[in-house]
Amino acid sequence: MNLFLVSAPPHIINALEAKWYFGLPTAATALVVFHPVGPHGDFSPMLDPHDWGAVYHLKLLNWHHSPIQYLLGSKEFLRLLDDLASRFRHVEYLFVSLYESDFMRHLVNSIRFERLVLLDDGNSVLKISRVRTALCGGTPGRISPRTQVADFVKSVVIGYKLDHAPRLTYYTAYEFPVPSGDEVHINRYPRLRAEMNYVKDSEDTLFLGVPFVSDGLMDQAMYLQYLSRAFASLQHNDIVYAPHRRESSESVAAIMDKLSCRSLYPTVPIESYLVRSPIRYLEIASFTSGALLNLLRIFDASVRLISFEVDVNDILVRREWLPIREVYEYYKSLGCPSFEVRVL
Repeated sequence: MNLFLVSAPPHIINALEAKWYFGLPTAATALVVFHPVGPHGDFSPMLDPHDWGAVYHLKLLNWHHSPIQYLLGSKEFLRLLDDLASRFRHVEYLFVSLYESDFMRHLVNSIRFERLVLLDDGNSVLKISRVRTALCGGTPGRISPRTQVADFVKSVVIGYKLDHAPRLTYYTAYEFPVPSGDEVHINRYPRLRAEMNYVKDSEDTLFLGVPFVSDGLMDQAMYLQYLSRAFASLQHNDIVYAPHRRESSESVAAIMDKLSCRSLYPTVPIESYLVRSPIRYLEIASFTSGALLNLLRIFDASVRLISFEVDVNDILVRREWLPIREVYEYYKSLGCPSFEVRVL
């Protein structure tokens, strides 16, 4: 038996690519979908029951509860996770997304597997690689004391099993060095590329929104300033803005009100939408959207990609500085003529 654990609609794309890449039979492959609280967890457009031997659904915990509610909810959620793990005591391949999360690491420590494979969850794979390199190199100082204390409390008080896996295989759009025992397999999206269906090109620029405001990394005014400067840099083209699934309707309404652009609301992840669309955008821009690298793998040099660099001093959450810097450093290291990091 092989098992996939996913928690966002884009993970389904990577799961299907990995299932094909590793040659897994459908009848012996199960999918577990963790549904986020709120309007961001509609997996139905991406789920075809014929792709999987079995599909299971669980609702994620609401992380925004008070500490007491979170503690009580975590205990109940942990029971559900252990029930799930008891169904799959041993699998050949275990594929996981959102590896940084407590619940996913608990499952990794609760299910026996022959091989653990990490599916991309945006650009968080860079942070995961950094942490694992630090652990394997014996330099835990690269892991913040706050994280170490939080992991200890969650293990003792709630009961999460949060040990890091001894070996990890990355199935990812990113290329990076890994410590001994880990492996990287590049996801070039062959399955998705085979569905490419465009019949004409668009001169408009597609701008992929990021959830800086909803995630508390920027206030609305600052995000609008950055968008305004980015749009001005693209003034030769009309702009089509595709909000991130976690952007609030109020935030998007403010963008539409203040800036001159059209909007695009795909019902599927942007990679899947663009591959199946009869229109190919020749220029796609964003800030730190992980979709940019995926689109580079899918479209190669036929589409121009632009990542606008934000000043980390404008990020309100200090612990997010390093991951955002890592993203831009990685983009700059690509050395790809069709991928530009542009300073505003």
